[in-house]
Amino acid sequence: MGKHTVAQLKADSNGTANTPDLTAGKTYYLFGSAVSQGRKVTWHLPLKAAAGWTRVVLSTANQTP
Repeated sequence: MGKHTVAQLKADSNGTANTPDLTAGKTYYLFGSAVSQGRKVTWHLPLKAAAGWTRVVLSTANQTP
């Protein structure tokens, strides 16, 4: 994925990660993992960028099962 990586995001303790400016209308794919309450959780999310969109909130509600 190296040459296809647009940005690397680091979520804060609330699971909020700020994105760089992304082209509105394009779809990006977020892949990530973390340890939460002793469990590894992962995310594989398609995200369609919209004008003014600058953050994504990662939670157990939108994790990959």
